[in-house]
Amino acid sequence: MSLDIQWLEDCDSKEKLIYFCMLQLQDETSIEEFNCNTLYFHLQIANPQTLTLNLNPIRSYTYGPPMAVAPINQVEKVVLYAVNNITPDKILLGIPNYGYDWALPFVKGVSRANSIGNQRAVQIAVENGSPIQYDTVAQAPFFRYKNDGVEHEVWFEDVRSIQAKYELLYNYSLFGSGYWNSMRPFAQNWAFISTQYNVKKFV
Repeated sequence: MSLDIQWLEDCDSKEKLIYFCMLQLQDETSIEEFNCNTLYFHLQIANPQTLTLNLNPIRSYTYGPPMAVAPINQVEKVVLYAVNNITPDKILLGIPNYGYDWALPFVKGVSRANSIGNQRAVQIAVENGSPIQYDTVAQAPFFRYKNDGVEHEVWFEDVRSIQAKYELLYNYSLFGSGYWNSMRPFAQNWAFISTQYNVKKFV
């Protein structure tokens, strides 16, 4: 787990403290290792109106094995642990706007996945005639294709996986969501958001 603390100027208060909490739950990592006690302590001593926790429960990573970026069953475990230690309305659920492309076979300590955008993932599937499958446990789309004789496995996000994450957000009454990152095209996501919310743009 890595934790970055940033002080930002805010129009409504002198300063606003935002905690960005990045969690990577690898195979050998238990949920108990994600200890929110320190974060909870800071919530108690800080102005509760000026602090937000951005919770990013990311499961897969560049050097990890092929799997969903943020499988909903694992994400829910992290959220459940967090809301038992921190007020839900102080939590933003991090949502990944990217996927990973692995060359197979995966070799631990050697293999390195390429990070790709979600729209690019769909393009790769179309270009290679690969049917996109959907893991109902992880609530995430994936597919396989071959390039120069090498088999690849791709996991990414689509509107179904995004909807599953927002349902989790509602079920636990979280404050909202945050994306990493918004620079990559993801038309499905923004179309879904626009049908669910009144979006206001701040520049």
